[in-house]
Amino acid sequence: MKPLNKIALITTTAIVGFSLISFTQTELTTNKSAKATTEKKAIPDTEIRNVSGFTGIKSSNGIDVFISQGTTERVEVKADAETMKHLRTEVKNGVLEIYMESNWNGLFSGKSHTTEVHVTAKTLNSLTASSGSDVKTLTKIKADKFSAKASSGSDLTLNIEVNEFSFESSSGSDATITGSAKVAHLKSSSGSDIEANKLMTEVCEAQASSGSNISVSVSKQLKAVASSGGDISYHGNPSVSKEESSGGEVSKD
Repeated sequence: MKPLNKIALITTTAIVGFSLISFTQTELTTNKSAKATTEKKAIPDTEIRNVSGFTGIKSSNGIDVFISQGTTERVEVKADAETMKHLRTEVKNGVLEIYMESNWNGLFSGKSHTTEVHVTAKTLNSLTASSGSDVKTLTKIKADKFSAKASSGSDLTLNIEVNEFSFESSSGSDATITGSAKVAHLKSSSGSDIEANKLMTEVCEAQASSGSNISVSVSKQLKAVASSGGDISYHGNPSVSKEESSGGEVSKD
């Protein structure tokens, strides 16, 4: 083969090879983009559940719950079709229980799920969140007495206006509480946090232990017990009765 023809053949082969590589890369990029766009545009199913007669809510299994107070009772679920089949919303003894079937672990299978439950309640006086559930009030919850519990890594964001409020958190749960309560009973343990410095209280009893933290605003009277590395901080100028032990601390911000 003549040198010039050999050079031409090599050049042509290189161009064809480069074109094939470029085409393959472009095709892969296009496929990835199309897949990402499809996943991004995926819209969860919506279903209205026929439940009523509840004054409390209990949520678990990593489900996101959004709560409003209104003149009617309503439960709306947003999830993919498969999750929807296994998500339970049942009223037991006046409490709306929101959870996944025990034999189904789809929420933790590595897939991307959007699972939300939107609840409207006429009257609400109790709330419990556990097992990584995130609960948020979208409107101010008004009641005479209101109690709440958070555990096992759950997150709560509450806005309340009540006469008496009781809250207990444990096992790494976090809570942000705003609004007002004439009397408040706050208890945290096992690394949980209660951020209630924007909760205006007149009288407050606070207990923090095992590396947990509580912050609260008090205007009249505070009884604070901090132990085992628990911290309690307060805003305002109340009369203070405090007990500190095993590295626990009570301080004014």
